[in-house]
Amino acid sequence: MTSLCVKAAMAEPTFVSDELMQDLRRAALLDVPVLVTQGRADTVVLPAMAEHILATARTATASWYDGVGHAPHIEAPDRFNQELAELRRSSL
Repeated sequence: MTSLCVKAAMAEPTFVSDELMQDLRRAALLDVPVLVTQGRADTVVLPAMAEHILATARTATASWYDGVGHAPHIEAPDRFNQELAELRRSSL
């Protein structure tokens, strides 16, 4: 269940919080594989956020889902599960 403060923040056309910025700074320090899974049709978390994470986290790679919205794990579960399994194998 999504909290009211998250719903309110998502209603804003641009949403950047101090907490989010701290998370992105931490992402720059990651030394493990990061898979950024993003639906190109997502209107909840815009693809620009994925681009920002990809530019920030040096170990990040992109997985763009054309024609998919906010839930690649539901809208394209076979591909999502395969990529998640590959990420797990690569981090062993």
